[in-house]
Amino acid sequence: MPVALILTAAVQPTASGRVDSAAPTVRLAEYRAAISHWLRLSAAGLVSSVTVAETSGWPIDDLVPARHDARLDVMSVAIPSPLLARGKGAAEAHALDVVIGRLADSAAEDFTIYKCTGRLWVRNAARVLTPLPARSVRVRATADLSYCDSRFYGAGGHAWRTTLKGLADEIDEDRGLILEQVLGQRLRCSAPGAGVDVERFAARPALVGRSGTTGATYDGRMARLRAVGAAPLEAVLRRYSRIKQF
Repeated sequence: MPVALILTAAVQPTASGRVDSAAPTVRLAEYRAAISHWLRLSAAGLVSSVTVAETSGWPIDDLVPARHDARLDVMSVAIPSPLLARGKGAAEAHALDVVIGRLADSAAEDFTIYKCTGRLWVRNAARVLTPLPARSVRVRATADLSYCDSRFYGAGGHAWRTTLKGLADEIDEDRGLILEQVLGQRLRCSAPGAGVDVERFAARPALVGRSGTTGATYDGRMARLRAVGAAPLEAVLRRYSRIKQF
């Protein structure tokens, strides 16, 4: 089963809400660096394709590394003004719907797609980028699914086409309805049998890069120490997710 990757990008953010204040030239360099990392992982056979969805109107050719191949597709996704007013999470969710629709139309068989924030890559990708059943969603989340980590998650084709579709319309950051909470709400309300199965990663994804909201570095010394300390709890949550279906 093919495993595809979508990277979301906004070189010069236009959506409302809190965003990292780094200059577009800095953000662009970070996007290009992350894309290059993912292309090397693609060349190693971890993913079949890498699609970058740029939502701020920045020239997409600028995102293409000097060396790339047919596994990379960069597309510009226009975000409707009402969604821009709802925040960057709404813009991102809309972009995912557009790209998923395009990939689903061209897929010859069922597929697995992982989404990653565009300025990030995953150090332990070989452990976490694996095919998923059509109705499965793999995500880091609180035990009650009140909050899901939207930086990196994946799902099978049925889940993307149904449960994970149309999140943008439910997001309104000014009202406190952020993507991470709306995603969790969808997963909680998904009816057993008709909906999806939620599973956790076999290992905590080791994200490398900077936060698009605060500019904080994810792979610094303190971040790694926190990850080590959280490992026992992560193991418990993985066991929990195997016995409880949502």
